[in-house]
Amino acid sequence: MKHFATALILAGTTSLGMTIDQKPGLTQPVEACATAGGLIPVEAEYVSEAEPAYVHGNELGSPVNVRSGPGLAFDVIDTSSVGYYVEVVGQAFSRDCETWVQVRFPLSRMEGWIHSHHIMLSQSRDWWD
Repeated sequence: MKHFATALILAGTTSLGMTIDQKPGLTQPVEACATAGGLIPVEAEYVSEAEPAYVHGNELGSPVNVRSGPGLAFDVIDTSSVGYYVEVVGQAFSRDCETWVQVRFPLSRMEGWIHSHHIMLSQSRDWWD
């Protein structure tokens, strides 16, 4: 569920932790997604240590889009195949409050974004749907 939170900007950061280039003391609406832990800013990227995972889907070898950012509004920069090994290096919410995962391809070192439904981690996590 998407919310609009008004955040007080203090020295360039909002109370939600986003950096915004405006004068201190101004308020500005910030799009955020509601989670069990509170509001998370839309498209704010959270980096994590590289973690092994696989591209997931119904049919081995079928294509999955890799995008330039977290959401369908971002360009498709490549495709991967179901079953392919990747490293998860981050996560973010799209403007629709869907969880997207930033992946790195070990051989090419290319990074991109795949919807969380298409990623299977070696270890179970609760930080996405």
